[in-house]
Amino acid sequence: MKKYILSENFIEAESTGKRLYQIIATKSFSDVEKGEFGGYVEGEKNLCQHGNCWIHDDAQVFDDAQICENAIIAGDAQISGKAEVHDDAIVSDNVKLSDNVIIAGKASIYDNAKLLGNARVCDNVLVFNNAVASGNVILSGNAKNIWSCKNFRECTCM
Repeated sequence: MKKYILSENFIEAESTGKRLYQIIATKSFSDVEKGEFGGYVEGEKNLCQHGNCWIHDDAQVFDDAQICENAIIAGDAQISGKAEVHDDAIVSDNVKLSDNVIIAGKASIYDNAKLLGNARVCDNVLVFNNAVASGNVILSGNAKNIWSCKNFRECTCM
């Protein structure tokens, strides 16, 4: 049984004009109740039907971006391109993820952070405030309060 379906409610993504459909839970799981409306996706390819992953609030996931396992997307977050969020990662508030970004582990991305390019964030990393990570940056371990990183192997700015 699918855990969600696409509703008839839709919006257009401001950045692309693509039609995004609001999701509706078809069963209760984690902190999501059956019948609860979630965020917006371009199609079922954007949110896995297995695990406890969910898109809350007005968050948007489109293009070839994917949310899987137990990842949570909330607030006004916008996930696009080929970005992936999985494991127990949390992305919320006004975060923008695009290109080939991968967020995994127990990483938390929030506030007005922006991750682009081939950025990888994993483990227990916290990225927040107005942080920007782009290029080929890899953030891992327990790094927090990343401000600006580009094309570094590992950045642990504090």
